[in-house]
This record gives sequence, C-alpha cells and structure tokens, in this order.
Amino acid sequence: MILAVIYQLSGVFGGILCVFTIEGFGRRFLLLSSATANTISMALVAALSSQSTNIISMHAAVVFMFIFHFSMVFGFGGVPFLYASEVAPLSLRTTINGIGSSIYWALSVLVAEITPIAFNAIGWKYFLIFACLNFAMIPVVYLFFPETAGLSLEDIDEVFIMSTGWSDSVRVAEQVHRRLNGRQPQGDRPLENKDNRVPTV
Repeated sequence: MILAVIYQLSGVFGGILCVFTIEGFGRRFLLLSSATANTISMALVAALSSQSTNIISMHAAVVFMFIFHFSMVFGFGGVPFLYASEVAPLSLRTTINGIGSSIYWALSVLVAEITPIAFNAIGWKYFLIFACLNFAMIPVVYLFFPETAGLSLEDIDEVFIMSTGWSDSVRVAEQVHRRLNGRQPQGDRPLENKDNRVPTV
C-alpha cells in the first residue's frame, strides 16, 4: 500500500514539475529529458530485476520504477496532448486531439492487459522493450519535433509553411525563435517558404 502511494505521488510531482517548466525549458527539453531518463531507468530496472535473489538489487529496482514514473509523467505524460494541439492544423485540431487521446488510452489498456502475460513469458526482459522504445524516441524528438514554446499558433503555422521538407521544421522553428527575439539567424540558410520566396519580417 505504501509503495503504491509513493508510486502515484511520484507521478503527481512529475506533473507539477512539468507545469512549472514547460514554458521555460520548452517542449523538446521535457520530451528529450523524459525519454533519456525513461531509457536509463528501464534499463536499470531490467538489470537489477535480473538479480532476483539479491534483496538490495530488487529494492533498487523499485526505486528506479518510481523514477521512471516521475520522468514519464514529467515529459510524455502530458506534453504530447499539448503539443498535438499546437502543431495540428486548425481544421484538424479537434480530430487529431481526439484520435491521439483515443490511441493513448487504448495503448494504456493494451499494455495493462499484456504485462502479466509478458512477465510470465520473458520476465525481467520485458523492461528492455520499454527501454528500447524510449531510446528510439530520443533521435525522433531531436530531429523531427520543432520547439513550440513561446510561439503563437500563427507562428507555428509559419514554421510548417516555411519548412521545405518534413525534416526541416526543427531548423525553421529555431530561426523563427531567433527572429522573434530580435536576432537575425546567422550561419544558416535563410527562411524560405515552399515557393522559395523570402518572407518579409
């Protein structure tokens, strides 16, 4: 009972920290930090859980489960819902949010259902699946998720309009931030829209 309370409270603290840092640190920082901490935590839980006869290792595994829950809520527990509403086109924003929320909870139910079966089948190796999935999210977020903190919805629309490809939005978002901060982008390609015209500032 006490461990269950601590586990849930770790998620509450992660959510509170997310609320107070999401604008200051940005969406990308929270997602990258969460993915990194999740990867390390799950890898350590797997390694420690493999030593089932070592009491200290099992206690340490429980601690890293708490850390995982904290870091998960800190980043991927809440940021994706906000992020999806920011980057989605206005005409599709409601639809995308609905689909995203449905998939999130459907996968949560799926994980809850298959976890007991997976534990019986592969034991501690089950944690490595989550470690690998979170590790894969690090380059995905770094390369393809533009920073939206400090940008209006119109600015975010401009980021995608000016992007020359689906992998160009991160670069464009950085330049839009510099422009809004009164600093001209240096050492990079100028902002261009899809018609190769330089937008007026």
